[in-house]
Amino acid sequence: ICHNYGWSSESVDIITIDSLELGKVDFVKMDIEWYEYEAFLWMKKLLQDNLDIKIIFEWSPQFYASISDNGKQYSINILKYLTDLWFSLYEVSDKNIWEKYEITDFDELYNRVWLAFGAHSDIYAIRK
Repeated sequence: ICHNYGWSSESVDIITIDSLELGKVDFVKMDIEWYEYEAFLWMKKLLQDNLDIKIIFEWSPQFYASISDNGKQYSINILKYLTDLWFSLYEVSDKNIWEKYEITDFDELYNRVWLAFGAHSDIYAIRK
């Protein structure tokens, strides 16, 4: 939690998205600083049951490096997990959500985003 540019923390209870039994869901937006992979794991049933679901999330390799001994693999695992569930992935333009570029090479994306100022990219996931 950032308050007046100082960091503090607070313990909170965590539940999985799947435990909410939401039923029909067609869109998910996530920006949860470092824990996207865990969130996707905790919503596997939701992702499997909602074939038309669309997702947009912030993908941050530099953040992932701070929570994993192998930040690159952790970063790529997020993308691979979604493609294993039959999602096509697109990098979204900073200027226009409708301008998107299909992601075909996870290593290339990782290297480019890792070196970029700001070190994150918005990813759009959809099943074709």
